[in-house]
Amino acid sequence: MKRVQNKELVYLAYVRRESQFIHHTYDDERRIYELIQRGDASAADLGYEKFTGAHNGTLSRNPLRNKQYLFVVETAQAARACIQGGMPYQTAYDLSDLYIQKADECNAVEELNDLYLEMVSDYIKRMKAIKSRTIDSKPVKQCIDYICCHLHEKITVPVLAEYVGLNPNYLSVLFKKVMKCTISDYIRDQKLDTAKNMLKYSEFSILDICSLLALGSQSHFTELLKAESGLTPKQYRDRYSQAETTERFE
Repeated sequence: MKRVQNKELVYLAYVRRESQFIHHTYDDERRIYELIQRGDASAADLGYEKFTGAHNGTLSRNPLRNKQYLFVVETAQAARACIQGGMPYQTAYDLSDLYIQKADECNAVEELNDLYLEMVSDYIKRMKAIKSRTIDSKPVKQCIDYICCHLHEKITVPVLAEYVGLNPNYLSVLFKKVMKCTISDYIRDQKLDTAKNMLKYSEFSILDICSLLALGSQSHFTELLKAESGLTPKQYRDRYSQAETTERFE
């Protein structure tokens, strides 16, 4: 692969001076990511104006591919900003991966512009929720990160206590004080939220979802979901996957 030569950089700088092309400043970009990190809704409009404006770099001569590359950069930056702001890194990177996959399926620049607004708004909404319950306890933060990364396993209080180096009873009391729920309830809710997304957006069978999330038997999963949503897994999938499909084509 050919290395970029200094003369190429000099020529590019010359062309941009002649065309009066100016990149967005570092301070402009940093401000947008700081607003996203704080869960500030104004970041959506500022980011959209920047993403759709004329002062972005050229990463490809193909307009659609260029926009896709820019989308990847912006999404990765948003994910990093949110991790620094307290979002579990697995959540931030999973979101980033999903949005980049969606961007890869876009067939027009306008679709990517709309997707950018959706992506930024999603990160902002999640950061706002995180900021509304700021967690000052390092062991509790470590537990939440561990749970997020190990939803496919059976997670117990002793396992978490060993991971953070605390007595199980003390950790249970601390977690409930900070999070206003027990560790078991938090694990159950996280697994159920993930299971609901899998029912809506994936083609995994109900049995596979139970297995992948270590939810026990299918009847136990049905009992948990019905208590939480009033619906069986099949009813939930039928209702919400159809709604999602309808929304896509409206």
